[in-house]
Amino acid sequence: MRFQRKYSWAFLGVVVIAAALLLLWQRSELKRPGIASREPVQETRHGQLPATGSDNLDQAAPVPKGPQTAAEYVDRGNMRRRSGDYQGAIADYSAAIGLDPLSQAAFAGRGTALLAQGKAKKALSDLTRAIDLGPPSAMNHNNRGLAHQELGNTQAAIDDYTTALRLDRRFSTAYFNRGNAYLREGNRAKAVEDYTRAIEVDPKYAAAYHNRGKARETLGDVDAAVADYDRAIAADPNDALAYRSRGLALVNKRAFARASKDFDRAIELKPNVADLHYNRGVVLHLTADISGAIRDYSRAIEIEPRFAMAYFNRARLLAAQGSLGPAMSDARKSIETASAGRPASRDVQDLMEFIRRQEAKQP
Repeated sequence: MRFQRKYSWAFLGVVVIAAALLLLWQRSELKRPGIASREPVQETRHGQLPATGSDNLDQAAPVPKGPQTAAEYVDRGNMRRRSGDYQGAIADYSAAIGLDPLSQAAFAGRGTALLAQGKAKKALSDLTRAIDLGPPSAMNHNNRGLAHQELGNTQAAIDDYTTALRLDRRFSTAYFNRGNAYLREGNRAKAVEDYTRAIEVDPKYAAAYHNRGKARETLGDVDAAVADYDRAIAADPNDALAYRSRGLALVNKRAFARASKDFDRAIELKPNVADLHYNRGVVLHLTADISGAIRDYSRAIEIEPRFAMAYFNRARLLAAQGSLGPAMSDARKSIETASAGRPASRDVQDLMEFIRRQEAKQP
């Protein structure tokens, strides 16, 4: 019993209900930035006439087998990008640029497709070229801002989002993205302001409610954060991240029953996410549902075999039950799976020492 009193809270994945280590496993804590989705359109410049087909009205024009002009390649690139065929889209935009090196739409489209592939540096180059070619485009500044943000150039990203908003004051995605950038640099108040503006433009913007909740939570206003997560879930009832975020906030409020239900729902939506099982395990651990907690820690480990905190918390519970051999194995695993070269924490060392003392008492 002494072991249970001593370790039932201090060794948990949270520090008394501060949720410090729970938050450690929110790998995608914020909703991702938004790529502007309006399609780049091949522009017609002064003096450029559309093709009219055959001069001989009695002869049918041949049916082209594929794109023939830069505009047609851009159109097909847009369709491929919408369907998720980014490589095919990039090939089409590149063909358009080969035919028309001054096509803003082709550079903008290729930059957007590269951004979707995670190739931010190449995307930045193309989107800069699209901006230089003109005319001014809020979409292109928004997307270049995303490229800057992916590359860690937060102020440059903010500058681009601000330019996008000067061009289009009702560009909710740009407000949302600038809010993310402000939050990244630690300016939580400005982040809340921008998420609020995004919501004013689009009252059903679930991601903006969610991220405003995260910003408010970091400002210490947990009640307001929970209210924002409520709104995010109302706007998108199938968003596992919003249920997880609300669950974590409810743990901070010691509302364990509600938190457990949120993790249940998140797991229904995303059954193969390790930290959802881990976080529900922590709630069950806190409410003395030991078998349920062990089950959830075990499931987290099945999904992610290098989940050090799940091994550690399971080791604590196994030791409390007297399963000393499996507990010691888990404690060692928690050390092996921690960051490379990182020494065992004092908590793990204390737990292992307790297990050794208990083993020494056995006949």
